[in-house]
Amino acid sequence: DNEDSRVITIVHLFDTSLPSSRHLEALLVQLASRRSDICFLSMTIEEAECSQHEFDNSVLPILVLYRSGEVVDTLFRVTDSLLQGNSNTDADLENLINNSLQSIH
Repeated sequence: DNEDSRVITIVHLFDTSLPSSRHLEALLVQLASRRSDICFLSMTIEEAECSQHEFDNSVLPILVLYRSGEVVDTLFRVTDSLLQGNSNTDADLENLINNSLQSIH
């Protein structure tokens, strides 16, 4: 479509049975409340498997970053990229996303 080239959409692919997925979802909700410039969506892995992609739970949670409807980055095992455990904050996640977006400019 004719989306603005500045529009960023982030899709969280997750499995509700995984603690890391639930924790990342909570961080994304917090981040979304502060970042109205980014569209945040979530989709279970079962929903995603209806598409052309199949993912194994070992790579979850996944963030897929889109700009103008095109995939610009895919971050696998996102919680591994953050601090270990559930001590991450939405600011940690925001830094990870910002670093990924800066690398694609």
